[in-house]
Amino acid sequence: NILNAAKDFTFGANEMLFATLMLKEAGFDLQSSQLAAVSGANLATAAYDGAERTAEAYKNTTMDLAKATRMFDPALLSLAQTTGNYLPVQDALNKNADIFAAVLNTSSARMEPFIQGFSYLAPVTAAMGLSLRDTSIAIGMVSDKGIDGSRAGREMASAFLLMSKGAPKTKKAMDDLGISLYDSKGKTKDMRTIIGDLSVALFGSTGKLGKLTAAQRTQYAVTLFGNAGIRAMIPLVQGGANAWDKYMTAIENSGTAQEIAQRKLNNFKDAVGKLQVAVEAAMIRAFGPIIDKYLKPLVEQLQQAVAWFDNLAQPV
Repeated sequence: NILNAAKDFTFGANEMLFATLMLKEAGFDLQSSQLAAVSGANLATAAYDGAERTAEAYKNTTMDLAKATRMFDPALLSLAQTTGNYLPVQDALNKNADIFAAVLNTSSARMEPFIQGFSYLAPVTAAMGLSLRDTSIAIGMVSDKGIDGSRAGREMASAFLLMSKGAPKTKKAMDDLGISLYDSKGKTKDMRTIIGDLSVALFGSTGKLGKLTAAQRTQYAVTLFGNAGIRAMIPLVQGGANAWDKYMTAIENSGTAQEIAQRKLNNFKDAVGKLQVAVEAAMIRAFGPIIDKYLKPLVEQLQQAVAWFDNLAQPV
């Protein structure tokens, strides 16, 4: 399966086989490892450009994809290994790859800092019940504000931890503003709703306290997000639900990881074709004079010799 899949990518079969073995050592069984290796190839091709589309990048991407799948769907592997039904694992791997690829192609986030930021933020959001999609989009949106993905994830993780702990000072600030991370049933709201509520409370005029002064906004923001989280959270919440919706539309229109990868592979093949044409033209320009001066006369002489021999060998 891996050898067949390798033909569709710019990565060699050796790299794909090695990634499969790495996944197996990390706890995946053989079939799950193969599925993750192929999904990782789609993601790595979709997320990286040019020289960054390397074997090492592919291996790292594959491992990160597998970690994300295990983090958000921890029961999938044990279920597959027990029942032999790998379809849920494959669906989860492909879905996660689609989300990562879409965010990385829509935002200015780079793969390595994005994954680092994800490793900080995802454990927090997963524990809160927020989705992988929302986690990834939040990092992408903050990255577009000029904040490195690694720093964005780390600082948002700090802010969400602070708000979810319910410390007296933080809880009072949230009560003053009329906001909560949870709905009436105690379930965590989705990221869009949380961002919208925070935006209205801090930047709008229809919140519980009305329009805040700059001093009030800063005071509440520091209390809610902490000094470590405010730099990432302000850019995230300032645009509110409208900014989130625009970003979501761009994400949905970007296509799946496989579709994005195929577009880039096609572009890569086109570039290789153009390079081949350019090389051929350069060869012709470089060796044309030599061909005209030496090879062409030699070929003509050989043709004359063959014709002479052919005439000599007429039937009696």
